[in-house]
Amino acid sequence: MKKFNFFLIFFISCVYSFKGFFPKELKNVGVEVFENESERYGIEINVTNNFIKGIEEDRRTQIVEINKASLIIRGKIKSFSKNPHSFDENGRVLEYKIIVDAEIEFINKIKNEEFLPKKIFSGWGIYSALNEDEEIGIERASRDLAKKVITYLFLSW
Repeated sequence: MKKFNFFLIFFISCVYSFKGFFPKELKNVGVEVFENESERYGIEINVTNNFIKGIEEDRRTQIVEINKASLIIRGKIKSFSKNPHSFDENGRVLEYKIIVDAEIEFINKIKNEEFLPKKIFSGWGIYSALNEDEEIGIERASRDLAKKVITYLFLSW
């Protein structure tokens, strides 16, 4: 029983400390509107909005206006693809898979330097060809992309 208590306390302290390692001076984040280098018109708005939602839902930092932020997230959407994902017995597409690749940069505005190296991330989402439209797939891919970037941001420290 003592071993169990030790490991439980150790585990809880490790989980708690992940939040504590992130620099306190970077307590608020600004997300710039992403640049769009893909062929999909307007996708940058969806991706940007989902980054903001993802950070708000994560709650480890606070979203603020760019001019008040200590950490800036800047991104470029490098590519967008839509491919059939599943088919019925007659060869008709049932689902499509959307993939969004983006280059993300993290800027420490206090020190005016790169916080983490630029990195390419990929997010994907699947939507039904029967009763959903492409925007649903883009929404899902954008949320997946944001989730991966936020995880990287906090676990890379």
